[in-house]
Amino acid sequence: MNNYNKQRHWSDQFLPQVKKVLSCGRADVNITPFIVDVKQAADLVIEPDTNYNESDYVAVRLRKSKFADKYPYEFTVRYQYTAGHKTEYGKIMEGYANIMFYGFIIGNSIARWIILDMDCFRAEAEKDYIIKEHKFNTDGINSFLAFDVRSFKTKIILGTSQGYFPKLN
Repeated sequence: MNNYNKQRHWSDQFLPQVKKVLSCGRADVNITPFIVDVKQAADLVIEPDTNYNESDYVAVRLRKSKFADKYPYEFTVRYQYTAGHKTEYGKIMEGYANIMFYGFIIGNSIARWIILDMDCFRAEAEKDYIIKEHKFNTDGINSFLAFDVRSFKTKIILGTSQGYFPKLN
């Protein structure tokens, strides 16, 4: 099993929990077809209902518990990938995925999560005032951008689990 498949298998086991959080007050939350995930950075789609006219496409990013306390105010987006495929950052900046669910796994469940507005992200991600850091994975080749959520001037945070940001809540 290649690295992508390992990562995908690990994160997919938590999608039912993500769907449960996102379905609050909305109709259906469904897993997107594989092609939508790899081409448009969307793992889930929240279907429209009587209160919402359009579908919301959700990028899901889950991290292991060791990062939860170490980086409490950052969220990460994959930036470079050695296989040459477009990464989440490129897809999101092109306009795909209008919501991001970013969570930390502790044990076998999502213990902390934040929901981010990707339209706000797109509008500000490359501004000089945004605090971000280019970080490399342990392989030294693949990388991601870590963004400090506090540096965004717009209302990028749509919701959080209780106590996610003790100093912001």
